[in-house]
Amino acid sequence: KEGIDQLLPGDSRAQGAFVKSVGKQSTDWRQLKRGDLMFFMSYKGSSASSYSGIDKSTATITHVAIYLGDGQVLHTYSTESGGVRVDRIAGTHWEHRFLFGGPTY
Repeated sequence: KEGIDQLLPGDSRAQGAFVKSVGKQSTDWRQLKRGDLMFFMSYKGSSASSYSGIDKSTATITHVAIYLGDGQVLHTYSTESGGVRVDRIAGTHWEHRFLFGGPTY
């Protein structure tokens, strides 16, 4: 397959604004399709209660990942934290931190 030949902004917040401008974003990660970008807020703790009361519509994006489908995300960390990784989202702090995601086209 060929790529979509699209240039994205260089940081996660600008990428989030770009995805929102496309107008197909979702706050439910289960609605995403393979290849969609996913945006997350900063880590506040491992439990859902750590994120209660946070207005996710105004939270700052601190991390971006690519949805692989089947509840898996592809993202990068520091070399010390594992470098490029594939993680599951369901039931993890990633699910609690998820803000929105969507396609870039």
